[in-house]
Amino acid sequence: MTYLIEMGVDPKLLQLSLSIPSSDIRYLTAGEMTQFGVTTSLPATNQNVTANGGNTPPTKQMPTIAAPSDETRALRFIAEYHDAWSRANPDALAFMSTVYAESVGFYGKAVSRDGS
Repeated sequence: MTYLIEMGVDPKLLQLSLSIPSSDIRYLTAGEMTQFGVTTSLPATNQNVTANGGNTPPTKQMPTIAAPSDETRALRFIAEYHDAWSRANPDALAFMSTVYAESVGFYGKAVSRDGS
């Protein structure tokens, strides 16, 4: 318990984990991981603030918003995938049907998304 607190993790996570039978698995959603302090949110984009000379108040410049990197997009996808996989089966399967192609390669053989 002390270690969890030292690491900034909510001790309620231990309580949750002890409530799950040892023969079962309980995945945390992305929201639960943030709530319990296992992960943190991505940092906000910094805004540049510059001051004009004289008595004029400083003006804020609009931040330049760059397209997310491939790594950022991949991390977001994995977080969404993990979150969806932790939902009830109908919800998880509904999400999976939106992210898999109509046909996928499975051990060198093309298999349709619906398994036929």
